[in-house]
Order: sequence, then C-alpha cells, then structure tokens
Amino acid sequence: MNLRRLIDTGGPLLGLLFVAILFGALIGPRFFSGANVELIARQTAIVCTAALGMTMIIVSGGIDLSVGSVVALTTVVVAVMLRADAGPGAAALAGVAAAALCGLANGVLITALRVIPFIVTLGMMILVRGAAKGLAEERRLEAPATWLNELMRTVDPDSAILAPPGIWIVALLALLVATTLGYTRFGRHLFSIGSNERTARLCGVAVERTKIAVYTIGAMLAGVAGLLQFSRLSRRPHRGGRPRARRDCGSHHRRRQPCGRKGLRARDRPRRHHHGGDPDRLLAARPAELDSADRHRRHHHSRGGARSLADEAILQLVICD
Repeated sequence: MNLRRLIDTGGPLLGLLFVAILFGALIGPRFFSGANVELIARQTAIVCTAALGMTMIIVSGGIDLSVGSVVALTTVVVAVMLRADAGPGAAALAGVAAAALCGLANGVLITALRVIPFIVTLGMMILVRGAAKGLAEERRLEAPATWLNELMRTVDPDSAILAPPGIWIVALLALLVATTLGYTRFGRHLFSIGSNERTARLCGVAVERTKIAVYTIGAMLAGVAGLLQFSRLSRRPHRGGRPRARRDCGSHHRRRQPCGRKGLRARDRPRRHHHGGDPDRLLAARPAELDSADRHRRHHHSRGGARSLADEAILQLVICD
C-alpha cells in the first residue's frame, strides 16, 4: 500500500527524471548546464503558471478554454496602462484584475445559467480574444521599459538570485497551489465537487460559491502568466519594426521605370522553355513526338511561305496594272 501511494505521488517526478536522463544521454553534459536549464525554465514558466490555475479548475470537475485569450488580454492591458503613464505596479494590478473579471464572469455564467463549462469558456475565449485585438487596435503596442521587463530577463552569472525573478514567482505559486489543494478546506471542497457534486452539496459544501472562486483564481493565475508573457515579449529592445526593402527604381527627378517583371525589356527577360521549363525534356522525347513536331513546324513554315509568295504576286499585279 505504501509502495502504491509512493508511485502515485512520485510518478510524475520519476517520469520527469527519466526524460531528463534520456536527453542528457543523447545530447551530452551540456544539457544539464546552468544556461540550458535556465532557458528551459524560462520557456516553460508561462505555461506552468497558467497550468496551475487549470489544475485547480480540473480538480473541481470543470474546464477553462479561455486561458490563452486571458493571457493575451493581460499583456495588452499592461501595455495600454504603461502607455498611459501608469506605474508598473498599477499596470500589473490592472492586468491581473482584468483577468480576474474574465474568470468571475465564467464562474457566474456556469453556476447561474447551469451551462456546461466547455460552452461558456469557449464563448469567453472568442470574446476576450476580440477584446484584446480591439484594445490593441490590431497592432503592436510599444510600452516604456520598467521593472516588468526584467521578470524574464537572463540574470548575470554572478547574481545572487541564480534565476530570473519570474521563475521564482512560478515556484512560489506552485508551492502555494499545492498547499491549497492538499492542506486547506477550500482544496478539499474542490476535490469533493470534482468527485461528486451532488454529494458535496448534500454535505454542506457551497458548490456555486466554490466554483466561482476557483474560476476567478484560475484566471488570476492566467493573468500572472500574462505578466510573464509581457516580460518575455519585451525583454529585447524594439528596433522600430521589421525592415522592409524599398522597391525604388529611380529618383523623383528622373523618369521612374516600372518595377517588377513588367518593367523588363523583352531581351532582358528570362527565356522560357516550351516543354515545362525543362530544356532536357526535348532530348528525352520520343522519336514519334519529334517527327510530329517537325512536321507541324514544316507545315507552318510552308503555309507562311505560300502566303508570302501570294502576297508578292498580288503586289506585282497591282503595280503592273
């Protein structure tokens, strides 16, 4: 029994260790270097933060499909607030608050309308995505640099914190969520609702209030993931957008030549082969096809030659007359 419980609790960790050892054997010792481990941690921090809230929701027997859109909305809200000369702390709180409102709306609709979470969160995903695009006017928003940009920035090797601040935030949130699920009344209520909602209601659990709370908390964690996403997207200085090559063929004082293939003269245009662009196809043709093509060409020239002779004869008759 103790071995079974040990496997259930330590199975994911054993699987993670197996995958790490496998890649370490395939790649080499550099896989376990500090820089590579930090890179992996920074790449997984955003998904891990959003997965913490999703874990709590799934434990309660629900699902939330709007997590990705909530993360996008948080980044847009933070950028808009910073562009409006708000402080970084206020901008971060505004982003997490916007995410929490989305989760609150999900919980209220699920409990009040008795609609399954899949349908509600699917509609919320589309709504929040449209709100994020509309708020950003479907373009890149440039925000001033603050300490939010440093959350996912690589630290110096001599730094005392050893890892970016965002990774420590994720680790702290993971411990908090694990403690909540395993050692608090709220966590036990989540497990009971996910196991049997009707029995949990008969036992005195406030099912509706607990569902609203868990969807709100899950969205708040998605908002924190949005802060990390904002830091990751803005950790490098922007250079004014992607450069575009100008197709300028002349100055304003000279006659501008048209650009592109239409502006090429006939002698400068690349010659096209009549056999599918493959010059060797003619050599590979069958003799019957060559004979047919040769007869067609001779017939064409003979018709053209006869026509030219007839034209000359008519012209001589006109002149003689």
